[in-house]
Parts: sequence; C-alpha cells; structure tokens
Amino acid sequence: MFKRTSQLFTFLTFIFLSTVFANNNPIKKGVIIGSVSEDGTNVPVEYATVSVFTKDTHTLVGGTVTTEGGKFVVKNLSEGTYMVEVTFIGFQKSILENVVIDKSNYSKDIGNVVLTTDAEVLEAVEVVGTQNTVTYDIDKKVVNVGSQFSALSGTAVDVLQNVPSINVDGDGNVSLRGSSGFTVLIDGRPSVLDASEALQQIPASTIENIELITNPSAKYDPDGTAGIINIITKKNKLEGVSGVANVNVGRYGRLGGDFLLNFRKKKWSYYVGANYNKRPGPGTLKSERITQAGDTTSYIISDGERERTFEVMGLQGGVEYSISDNDFIKLSGKVGDFKMYGGMDADFYEYKNIGGSNNPIDENRYISSEQWERGGLYYSVNLAYQHKFNKKGHVLDAMVDYGGRDMTESSKNELLPKNPDGSVVEIPSSGQRSSEVGPGGRLRAKLDYTLPIGATDKIEAGWQTRWNAAEDINEVYQLDPTTGDYIFQQDFSYTTNYTQTIHSLYGIYSGKLGKLGYQGGVRAEYTGRNVSVVGQEQDYPVDQWNIFPTVHLSYSLPKDNQLMLSYSRRIERPRGWYLEPFVTWQDAFNVRQGNPNLLPENIDSFDFGYLWNLGEKATVNFDAYYRMTHDKVERVQKVWSEGVILHTYENVGSDYALGLETSVNLSPFKWWTMDIMGSLFDYKVEGQLEGQDFSRQSINWSSRFNNTFRLSKSTQLQINNRYTGPTVTAQGRNEGFFVMQAAVKHSMLKKKLTLTASMNDVFGTAIRQSYSEGIGFRNMQEDFRYAQYLTVTLTYRLNNFKPSRRGQGGGGGMEDF
Repeated sequence: MFKRTSQLFTFLTFIFLSTVFANNNPIKKGVIIGSVSEDGTNVPVEYATVSVFTKDTHTLVGGTVTTEGGKFVVKNLSEGTYMVEVTFIGFQKSILENVVIDKSNYSKDIGNVVLTTDAEVLEAVEVVGTQNTVTYDIDKKVVNVGSQFSALSGTAVDVLQNVPSINVDGDGNVSLRGSSGFTVLIDGRPSVLDASEALQQIPASTIENIELITNPSAKYDPDGTAGIINIITKKNKLEGVSGVANVNVGRYGRLGGDFLLNFRKKKWSYYVGANYNKRPGPGTLKSERITQAGDTTSYIISDGERERTFEVMGLQGGVEYSISDNDFIKLSGKVGDFKMYGGMDADFYEYKNIGGSNNPIDENRYISSEQWERGGLYYSVNLAYQHKFNKKGHVLDAMVDYGGRDMTESSKNELLPKNPDGSVVEIPSSGQRSSEVGPGGRLRAKLDYTLPIGATDKIEAGWQTRWNAAEDINEVYQLDPTTGDYIFQQDFSYTTNYTQTIHSLYGIYSGKLGKLGYQGGVRAEYTGRNVSVVGQEQDYPVDQWNIFPTVHLSYSLPKDNQLMLSYSRRIERPRGWYLEPFVTWQDAFNVRQGNPNLLPENIDSFDFGYLWNLGEKATVNFDAYYRMTHDKVERVQKVWSEGVILHTYENVGSDYALGLETSVNLSPFKWWTMDIMGSLFDYKVEGQLEGQDFSRQSINWSSRFNNTFRLSKSTQLQINNRYTGPTVTAQGRNEGFFVMQAAVKHSMLKKKLTLTASMNDVFGTAIRQSYSEGIGFRNMQEDFRYAQYLTVTLTYRLNNFKPSRRGQGGGGGMEDF
C-alpha cells in the first residue's frame, strides 16, 4: 500500500511541477528587468521580493525574488502600465509607478532600485522576535508558535505545554481545561489519527500557530468536551521558489528534520514537504498494587526502567490554481507512518498477608519484561474549491476529504523468575502476547455559504456528511512454558466492525449594534452508528438526532478593551475501542473491556472573557468558564482476579468545572518580554460506581512564567517555568509537579540560518505521581522521564521564507489561498 501511494505521489509531483513551470500559451512578450542594492553601501540585496501590479486595478500579475547579485527578471507581461513594488525585511518599501510595456519597448529596464534601511521596520522586526506567546480573538486563543523556540525541536505537544488551559501527562497525552475530550483539526480539517497521536506527529517547526477554540460556533463539528485545537501550518506567498528546512539532534538518540518548499508562479502555487522525527523517552516507573479478597491481601511492588519512543515520517504536497479572480481550487495530500513503541524491564516483588498478619507468605520475585508497539500507515487527500461573489465577503466553499489508516498494535509480556541468589531464570514462567489490526477509513464532504447583509451583518449556512468505518481484529496468545510456544486463545480473540454516519445542517446569524457584536447559531445532527462482533448475534446500534445551539457576544470598551460572552452545547461520542464488548489481555496484570452501552457525553459550556489593553507594554486577559458534563464517561478499574485489574469505561454521572484563567503579557523593556499565566478551577465529579457514591471535589491550579530575553539583534534566550497542581479523578488523585525549559536561539547570515539549543526539565523535577482506589484495590504509580533533554536545531530559510501573516489563523479554510 505504501509503495503504491509513494509511486502515485511521485507521479503527481512530476505533473504538478511540469504544470507550474510550463510556459503559458500564447507567450507574452513583456519583460521588466533591474537590480536591487542597499543604500549607502551599494551592496546587492539578494532574495528581495519584486511584485508587479497593474496600475488601474492593482492586480498582482507577476513577481520574483532577486538573485545573489541582486538582479531580477519578471517575464510574460502583456502591454500596459504597471507598478513595481520591491520589499525586503528591515528596509523601506520601494515603489516605481508608471512602468510602461508597449510595442515600442517590450523589455523595460528600470535600472537599480535602492532600498533604504528603515528604523521603524527594524524595530517591528525586534517585536516579532519576542511577540506574546498567546493572543486573543473573540472566540479563541491563538498560540504564536514562532515565539516558542524552546519547543522548536519537538512537536505540537511540546508547544502546548507552555500554554494556558493545557496540561500534558508523562506519556504526552493532552488535556484541555482538565478534559481529554477535544477535537484536533489540521488547517481546519480533522486528522485521521486520534487527538493525542495527531499532536505528537506534527513537528513544531512546521506550525505557524495553534488555535484553542473552547466554545466553537455552530459552523464547527460539536465533538469534544473541551472544544477544538486547530493546528495552522506554515504557508508562504512569495513568487518563485522559497522554503525552509530544519534538522535537529539531541540526547538519548533524538533525531529529526523537515522541509517545506513552495513554488509560486502567477495563478499556480505548488508546495511539497517531508518530515522525520524520532523522540525517545527513557525513564523509570514505580508502582504498588494492593488487592483484597476476603481476609487475604495481595501486594505487587515493581520498579523498573521504561522506554517510550515516538517515531514519525511523512510526505505532503499540494497544488493551488486561481481559475479566475473569484474562483480557486486546491488539491492536497499527505501520507505518513506513525509509530509509538517501547518496553519496560522491571523488578517485581509479590507476596500476601492473611488475616491482618504482617508476615508475608507466597513470596515471589521475578523480572517482568514488556515490549509494545502501535502505529502504521496513514494518508489523506483533500479537494477544496471556493467561489467569491462580486460582493465582498459573499463566498461559497466546497470541500471533499478522504483519509484512512492501517494501524496495528501489539504487546508482549513475559515473567522470568528470580533464584534465591538474585539471578534470573532464562526461561519465562508465563507470558501473554496480543495484537490488534485496525484498518479504517473516513470520508467528509461539506458546503459552507456566507452572505453579507448590510455593512456589518451576515448569514452563514452549511451542510456536511461524514462517514467512517473500522475493523478491529484482536488476537491473544498465551505462553505454554513446557514447550515455549504461544497458544492462540479463542476465548479472548475477536473481530469487531464499527460504522458511523453523521449528517449535519447549520445556520448562523451575526452582526453588530453599535459596540455590541453578536452571533447566534444552531446545528442539527443525525447520527447512525453500529458496533458488531463477528460470530455474535447481538449488534449495538445508535439512531438519534441532536441539536447544538451556540451564542457569542462581544462588547467594545474604550482603549481597545473588550468583553466577551459565549455559550455552546457540545457532545463527546465514545471512541470505537471504548465500545468493544469483550475482554482482552494487555499484560500479565491488566485486562481491558469496552462497554457497548456507553452513552455520549453532553456538555453545556459557558465562557466569559475580558481583554484589558494597557498599551504597547502590557495586555491582561481574564477568562472565566463554567462547564457541565452529563453522562460523564470515566475510565474505571475493577478487580478481575487476584492481582489482575480490569480497565473499562462507565457513564458514572456528571462533572462540573468552574474556573478562571488569567494571562498577562508584559514588555517592561525592549529586550525583555514575559508571559505570566495562571489557571484556577474547582472540579467536582458526582455519581455512583458499582452501587457506591464516589463524588469527589478538588481545587486545581497551574501556572506558567515564560520569559524571552533579546541578548542582541541576533541572539535570544528563553526560560519557561510551569507548575501543574494536584487534581482528583473519579477513582483517585494526581499530584502536582514543576518543570523548567530553557533555550538559546542565534540567527546568522541575515537570518537565513538559525541555531537553537534547548533543554527540557532542567532541574529534573517532572515526577508524576498518581493514586487510585476502588472496591478491593489500591494503586500507586510514580512516572519519571529522564531530564535534561539537550537538543540542537538548525534552521535554513530559502529566499527569505516567511510564514503567511494573513490574519491569526482563520481556521485553515479557503481564505488561506
């Protein structure tokens, strides 16, 4: 499959490149030539952007970048009068008007264009280098990834660790406002991977910004308890060829690299990119498990070395074509391979006490050797079209997106007894091996229509259909110690089929009344879902309608201050593997079982925000929220047998989160920018489990103190501090921890080359401890990843590559053309 996909991608690349660089017929004779140099030194300016516009309509008809000698040639121009614009970062813009191409002079030499250093422009560049980590729009937070160079060698997860509202556990799992239920979009489109997997596979160096949308409008899918994380990737609008490449190496075998090349010529734009990233995460894991059966108490204590590695590679490309001034079409695709793998060799001590006695009996000491892997091929193809009507803002968007994945998951666990002298027996006494093959695909088609009404109001409406299907083949094998063979276990091996179709319609009206901005919308969705197990007669269907209203209000105050209020109703549908109704072994001490009778979570979410602008040096944001989750789904644990825990899912009741988030962006000096962020919320979960009340409540808080120091025009230092406070779960508690990151970035060769050195967990304080308990059991776990990841990243920019600054995101829609 991967080979065929690669061959197809190579063929399409050849066709697209041929199209982009082919000569247009008929050939236009007009040519504008010239050169660019720096005022005062006469040094040629290479990679300056030269743009040619028609004089009357100011339409871009051609452009290029200057060569190493500062020279440029713009070809294929019709007869007419043009305006030539020359720009380069750090210099004043130079404009030459009334450049005429006619029969008497098809080749126009405009001579040498001199660029003058602009102190104001240079000062603006300094500000961009230390821009605020987070900015705020009416309906979202926008994380400026460029300001977080301490995470440059990592992934989207590493960037999010320094952002308010986000917490990340030791395994890289992300939670938004305390909830792991959120939707991940990439340029406004869903990923074929699960949310945390998608965030782990996107290199930070390819991201322009990240949008946190906690109360999305009715235009967005309502999935996700906490909202949407939208990853906006880098784009470029320069004529000609431009690009950026990154390579990084680090401690513990870290290695990565990526590149993005853009080709743009008049109506055609083409891009191609690739990435590879290997991120080992060695550490230690300690645990203690106590189970009770009658008057017998069983203890299992373990301490071992743990390894967890993320390894991803991907290839992407796309082509855009401007059919006319009002019509655009874009075809893009991505194919990649995503893997998580690791293992643990741990010392286990197992014993029992009877009747409250402190004398241990049935003592066993052994090594538990575990290896596991999850990953496989994923791919997606997207076709998008946009038509702009004559009235500004009157737009029709259409999109078809298809994607799939061929994932496998496998694990192997063996117990090797220890002799009284401490030596380890080479032949295992027991072992389990399991695998899950899960091919799946999804298709999404939608239409979005926007109609302006008057000067400030507009109507938005749309339709969408999404379909997805998956087949999971689970197999379990158990070791026969006498033969050393693994025997297939029919009773724990199943094939599950999962299908789901969702049809949606939405409508939104928005506008302004003086200083009051308002938006109201409603979305209606029909869901048809079925889960079936091969060989079993019973199906588990769902057939239902849901209505999702949304309201957004804003009020403008003097001095650019703002008040914002929003409400949305959302839904969190159970994932496919939450529903598998059978028991399967994970390892010697844990089994898993889904719950096909799970109900979806329904969420009512309220947000209130106040943006206080204190001028150029400070901005303060207050964001209060209240979230109610009905039919709360929790991962719960139960005693399966002596020393073995069953992990499953239940609708346990309701939870409530009432919180306040504060962010202060300060620039006390031109060389120092700081972001002070804090989150405080009261979390309460109420319900029953196995007939017993388990209601819990805690005050949770976290803080972040990020500092960026400009040591010189080319060197910056960044120090990020983060504390995550303790919190309760349905069956226990997670303790708090502190972590510091540090990085230095140095720019060279007129900022074309950048060297960044970063270190994670400088003081080795990111120790994550958790406790859980239920009927007949208690667990303690301590997870520590080795600290002081030293990583060095080298970045090279071709032809003054800069990400598009057209707005702060825009949801990755067709407006990014």
